[in-house]
Amino acid sequence: MTDVPCDETAVEAEELFALIRSRRSAGKLDRDRVPSREAIEHLLQACTYAPNHHMTQPWRFTVISGNARDKMGELFQQLMLKGVNAPSEETLRQARLAARKPLRAPVIVLVACETEPERSRRRKEDYAACAAGVQNMLLLAHSMGLAAKWSTGGLIDDERFKHYYGLKPTDEVVAMLYIGYADALPPLQQRRPLEEVTLWLD
Repeated sequence: MTDVPCDETAVEAEELFALIRSRRSAGKLDRDRVPSREAIEHLLQACTYAPNHHMTQPWRFTVISGNARDKMGELFQQLMLKGVNAPSEETLRQARLAARKPLRAPVIVLVACETEPERSRRRKEDYAACAAGVQNMLLLAHSMGLAAKWSTGGLIDDERFKHYYGLKPTDEVVAMLYIGYADALPPLQQRRPLEEVTLWLD
């Protein structure tokens, strides 16, 4: 994929705002309809154009599909049960649910932030850059007719999870993006009025 001059990529402001407003998180995706590798690479490229201080480019990607989703589910289950000598029925139920989560989408993109942990300001800036990149991915996916859900959860902070996916203990997993196609998107959730969250100073 080659870069395109900015004057050829301009979109109308209202068109962009409509895209932002209409995007939704989709939890139910068609498991059999798989986005192409080209489409996923397009999303990854969009992430890399997010603003990042000093051009640190801290994002790292892992694309999980096919049988790798089953292996992720097995890992989730193992992490939830490891160290539990006599798991309760509820714990076992939660572990089984966790094992099925990766199968709810045909593709999962793990977005991680590689940064310098001893520099707290840099760490915040790099994490923010990755989060901005994730929003780029979500908006582009929506414009391409794809649906997605940004997920996290406590297991992504587990060092064993990071090790499994080749990440360092100091790396931060910013998002697990479940990506695919959805028949319908959930309704718009009402946002708080601007006057409740805005202070104007002249």
